[in-house]
Amino acid sequence: ELELDKFCTHRVSFKDINKAFDLMLSGQGIRCIISMED
Repeated sequence: ELELDKFCTHRVSFKDINKAFDLMLSGQGIRCIISMED
């Protein structure tokens, strides 16, 4: 069984989705969780 919470590095709202892509492309984030609600 995998502990997936360890791989979630950031949580961002949908309006900040570009920040999530920037984090992943720069290597600062492994997996960002996008919240569809504010």
